[in-house]
Amino acid sequence: MFMTGLSLLLLLLFWRISSDVFVLCSFHASCNGNVFW
Repeated sequence: MFMTGLSLLLLLLFWRISSDVFVLCSFHASCNGNVFW
C-alpha cells in the first residue's frame, strides 16, 4: 500500500513538472520546435 501511494505521488510530481515545462516552453519562442516531443 505504501509503495502504491509513493508511485502515485511520483507520477503526480512528474506530471506537474512536465506540464510546467510545457507551459514554459509554449511561452518561449526559443523553446518551440526543439523540445523532446
